[in-house]
Amino acid sequence: MEIITNSFFIGGLAGGLAVVIYGILQPRKTCPKCNQLLPMMRKPKTAREAVLGGWHCPKCNAKIDRKGALISS
Repeated sequence: MEIITNSFFIGGLAGGLAVVIYGILQPRKTCPKCNQLLPMMRKPKTAREAVLGGWHCPKCNAKIDRKGALISS
């Protein structure tokens, strides 16, 4: 039983590390409106951003989805 528990623990750590590395290695997104680099670590301003992902551009305040496309108001 200890072997199974240890293998789940090690697998979880490896999977979590892979997700973190994948996120760090992704190219940064830019605002489609003003071409400003968007922050890597985002603070959601709305509930929609918190649930579905996305940004508000710090320069022009455009709403951008998690894929980098402009959201129409």
